[in-house]
Amino acid sequence: MSMVGDHDGFVDGLPFGVMLTGSPFADRALAHLAEGIAASGVDLLVTGAHLRGRALNDQLLEAGGNSVAAAV
Repeated sequence: MSMVGDHDGFVDGLPFGVMLTGSPFADRALAHLAEGIAASGVDLLVTGAHLRGRALNDQLLEAGGNSVAAAV
């Protein structure tokens, strides 16, 4: 398993960070993905059940979120 982690600051006084995980030897691809996310100025990136058309997407929409683009 490969992982890339990043401490991104604080939210309400608590530390906040992001960890990307992938298959073995995917370190380079994960680092590239992390650089792309950081450079894009993305405020929020969701996966899984919060994606458009999935079960929890309504929670994001109710909170005022919107879809800008699909990550490729």
